[in-house]
Amino acid sequence: MNKANRSNGGWVACLALMGAISVAAQDWPQWRGANRDGKVTGFTAPQAWPKELTQKWKVTVGAGDAAPALVGDKLYVFSRQGADDVTLCLSATDGKELWRNAYAAQAPTGPAGRHPGPRSSPAVADGKVVTLGVGGVLSCPDAGTGKVMWRKENLSKSVPQFFTAMSPVMADGLCIAHLGGKD
Repeated sequence: MNKANRSNGGWVACLALMGAISVAAQDWPQWRGANRDGKVTGFTAPQAWPKELTQKWKVTVGAGDAAPALVGDKLYVFSRQGADDVTLCLSATDGKELWRNAYAAQAPTGPAGRHPGPRSSPAVADGKVVTLGVGGVLSCPDAGTGKVMWRKENLSKSVPQFFTAMSPVMADGLCIAHLGGKD
């Protein structure tokens, strides 16, 4: 997948999620939804689907393959912009940026270098957003303000061969993420 497709994929995912928001106001706080099972509850399909969706807003967010997380009226997006991993909090209503948190990120090398953006979706729980960058940086900004609550650098610099690609899981007040190396 080329850079333009990955960047476009970010805003396309936001638009697709916006369509889901208008149909069913349900939080999607982490990868595969509230229960990590890919299921939406309480949705009733319309009798007739529109021939075309109406675009409400559009925002370019950067490169990566991270699905956005939706909690209430806030959309959390994790991407790569230049040499930084960036977490954005956008208004789900109009796409306006509410806050941003960025840090200098390790650039993937080897074959993985052709795919520099994050491969993990943000997880939102208990007023926190947790992201895992390709270089193994686990970061936790406050969901309301973007202020960093904690950040764990990958001090060993040991990452899997294609760098990190799992989305953090938030459950029972814990954050679970795989930071292991090649073996």
